[in-house]
Order: sequence, then C-alpha cells, then structure tokens
Amino acid sequence: MAPKNVKTDFSKHDIDYLVELSKLTVTESEETTITSQLTQTLEAVNTMESIDTSQVEPTYQTNGLENQFQAPQMPHTQLTQKEALSGAPKTDGTHFITTTDNTFTA
Repeated sequence: MAPKNVKTDFSKHDIDYLVELSKLTVTESEETTITSQLTQTLEAVNTMESIDTSQVEPTYQTNGLENQFQAPQMPHTQLTQKEALSGAPKTDGTHFITTTDNTFTA
C-alpha cells in the first residue's frame, strides 16, 4: 500500500475551527504553539506512513495472556437525562442540538 501524506500545513481558519470544535479559548501565542505542535505530530505520522512494513508480520498481542480483565475500580453510575444534557450548549430539553455546519478545509 502506498503511503498517504497527511496534511501538515494549516491555515488560521483550520486552527480556529479546531479550537471552536474543542470549545477552548486560546491566545494568539497558544494558537501558534498548537499549530507548531500539530504540524510536528502529523509530520511524524507521515514519517511512519513512509516506512515499508510489507515484510513485517502483524502482531496482535505480545505477552501470551488471554482473557485478562481488570476488576472495576469504581461502581458504575449512570447519569439522568437532565444531568447528561446539563453541560450542553443547546438542547431541546430531551436531545442535544448540534449545528450542521461542520466544514473543514483540507
């Protein structure tokens, strides 16, 4: 399979969109840092994508253990509908309201 190059150059619009999606408030300095760190991360992804692994056998697990489960540390709790909706920016009282404008320039 040919390597795919992941986009590593981001416009201010791209970063503003990611910040909006994450519901963060960032300064210009933080936006510059986010852009730089995201670029570095995706350049690393591109580097890994370019490595020829065609001769490497898939590894599904490495320790030989099977069906090992960790006991729950906390009791299972369930939110009421009101609690689940309480942090949402928009609801109709029973459902989350989302926008349909989810455009992202690639």
